[in-house]
This record gives sequence, C-alpha cells and structure tokens, in this order.
Amino acid sequence: MAEEMRLIVPIGMWILRVACEQAHRWNWGRPQEAPLTVSVNISARQFAHHELVTQVAEILQKTKAEPWSIKLELPQA
Repeated sequence: MAEEMRLIVPIGMWILRVACEQAHRWNWGRPQEAPLTVSVNISARQFAHHELVTQVAEILQKTKAEPWSIKLELPQA
C-alpha cells in the first residue's frame, strides 16, 4: 500500500533514521564489546530514488551512526 500511495521513500527514510539512531545507541553504550550492525531493507523504489546516497549520508551524519553499523539490504531482481 505504501508503494501505491508513493509513501515508501519517506517511510523508508524514517525507518533508516530510526535504525541509525538505535545502532548509534547500542554501539555507544558498549564500547568494549564487538560492534553491532542493523540491517535495513531498501525497497526497489528507494533504491532507484535519485537522492538515496545523499539522504543516507545525511542520516548517518545527523544520527552519528558509523557507516559500518548499517547494512542496507536491496531487493532481488
């Protein structure tokens, strides 16, 4: 339904932001432990969006999440 209503990109960016915030909290709160990663599914529409890279970079910067702490999972063709 989100795809049909063209809400998938903003919803996906919100989910990515929340995941980055959580990854930052988990890793900040346990510096002596092995780092944790969070996997986030990216829809085909998000993947094709022309601002995806810019938006991901901005979210990482704003949330202070390390790039290695987020794993983007892409749709299979």
